[in-house]
Amino acid sequence: NQSSMEFVPPTEDELLAVETFKENIKTSPDEAVTPELINELTDLTYLRFFRGRKRMMDDCVASLVSHLKWRKENDVVNFESFEIKNEVESKKSYISGLDKKSHPVIYVFARRHDKNNRDVDEITRFIIWTINTALKQSQPHEEQVIIVFDLTYFGLKCMDYEAVKIQLVYYEVVRILIGILAHNYPEILATVHIVNHPWLFNACWAIIKPWIDPVTAEAVNFTSLEELPLYIDAETIPEDIGKCDN
Repeated sequence: NQSSMEFVPPTEDELLAVETFKENIKTSPDEAVTPELINELTDLTYLRFFRGRKRMMDDCVASLVSHLKWRKENDVVNFESFEIKNEVESKKSYISGLDKKSHPVIYVFARRHDKNNRDVDEITRFIIWTINTALKQSQPHEEQVIIVFDLTYFGLKCMDYEAVKIQLVYYEVVRILIGILAHNYPEILATVHIVNHPWLFNACWAIIKPWIDPVTAEAVNFTSLEELPLYIDAETIPEDIGKCDN
């Protein structure tokens, strides 16, 4: 049995807390909190932040205010017009079909990411575009997606390493993705499938896992290519999963 973070409907107490949360945001003295930005939020956004911040109201408010600032800085409301042509054409990642529980599926291909040919700003825009496009396709009462990481032919050219003062190295694109998800899209991951991971990835996972909320980390599954049709209908799985690019 694989782990997941399937959506659980809110309790009466959570619904009441969400109303309090919404009122706290409306009355926030922070100048970043404008009616226009507030109107971009759904009730599920409040619920996701409430749960993701462990139901601590002060943390919820601070986190959502930070998210609103981030949305404004990154012009998220206009994500559909982002300039991401190079990233789209690279087919490093794309959305294709639904899993058996009707979640949109985001596929990410490690072998198509090259540290010698990338624009971090465009990658960030592309990640924002991908997440929001998938959410628009999700069930509105859940707002959840799944991610399939295809690590077939995962090699050193696929890994972006960045030195920091404590001499930690990490996978740059995954860092950006995890950062965006953790800070701005809590609770949207129903499941993550990591397919065809080589021994090299074990060391990367040891570095990546501590960055992830423990509850979210529990939704990460190492899935064989043969097992993937148990969760996604075989006819909807892209043909390039698990194959070498010519």
